[in-house]
Amino acid sequence: MDTLEFFPKYKIMVMGAGNVLRSDDGIGSLAARLLRDQNKWPDTVAVLEVGTAMFNYLQEISGSRCVIIIDAVRGGGKPGSIYRYEKWESLSSLQVCKDSHGLLPTDIIEWARALTGLPTEIVIFGVEPANLDFGSQISPSVMAALPALVSGLTLEINRILG
Repeated sequence: MDTLEFFPKYKIMVMGAGNVLRSDDGIGSLAARLLRDQNKWPDTVAVLEVGTAMFNYLQEISGSRCVIIIDAVRGGGKPGSIYRYEKWESLSSLQVCKDSHGLLPTDIIEWARALTGLPTEIVIFGVEPANLDFGSQISPSVMAALPALVSGLTLEINRILG
């Protein structure tokens, strides 16, 4: 019996997640926008602002070898602290926001993997928020971390591209 093989459409899918109407939770979308606008990436790299609708990108996720998620993450550090997670056990216990469908990013990744076996690599870049109240202003401590966050993401993408 023949087996169906899936080939990734993207080597890397970068997804800026979070709610831009909840102050520091908008850092993922802002970082993704800057990352996309400041760099010319090859066609095998996609950078998306997914906001709170990550489930809507299930097809793209299931066609990507590596998914990098950027979001506000409560890790216990000072506001503006940047975290990098890649071990699945760490990802499952992160305090990240659910998407608009009430799903955690790990749930969506599991569905994608059930469909195609992809992604094979997951990385989350999180920034410790100072404020998650309603509003569109990102706090000064989180905004100050933005250049280092974008720089770290750029290094990560270049590392994966080899």
